[in-house]
Amino acid sequence: MADEGPSACAVVLSPASRTAHPSRTCLTVPARNAYDKSPIIVFILWEDLLLTCSLFVSSSIMKPSNLLTLNGHVVIKGRPCKIVDMSTSKTGKHGHAKVHIVALDIFTGKKLEDLSPSTHNMDVPNVTRKEYQLLDITDDDFLSLMDENGNTKDDVKVPDGETGEKIIRMYREEEKDCNVVVLTSMGEEVAIECKEAPK
Repeated sequence: MADEGPSACAVVLSPASRTAHPSRTCLTVPARNAYDKSPIIVFILWEDLLLTCSLFVSSSIMKPSNLLTLNGHVVIKGRPCKIVDMSTSKTGKHGHAKVHIVALDIFTGKKLEDLSPSTHNMDVPNVTRKEYQLLDITDDDFLSLMDENGNTKDDVKVPDGETGEKIIRMYREEEKDCNVVVLTSMGEEVAIECKEAPK
């Protein structure tokens, strides 16, 4: 049998495995038998990095509109929203029942509405909440944050409104140790909550 060259596959490993092989991204497994002389190249996908990539690759999923729920999320006019009201009309003679959705943009608070046949798919955004320790507030009002693993980020701006005022008051005026909750969806981030860090 002719040698057709190495095969390839991928394996997902946990971040803990990285301590043994911190810089390894692939390995080669010897040929399986005398008739299959091609080695197998295995690409290692670290679990935490794979999760980070997936957040950008898949910013939303599809779901039939009749399976959406109150206080759940949906994409309306390209914006990630939280559903605050929904109702379903009766099925007509020549069509499907329709779902009327009222939702608020999770970043701007703007009210948006949509009317969709109950069997049609709608985009549901991936929405994540993560808590960070607040290290500093820069002169141009960006938050210097650190997560539980010691990773830092400096690209979240102090939000407008009450939340931003609370962050500045607690950190600068009251000089408290603060934790900030950051909401992330569809490539956008905003600080939505500030609270005193546990002692």
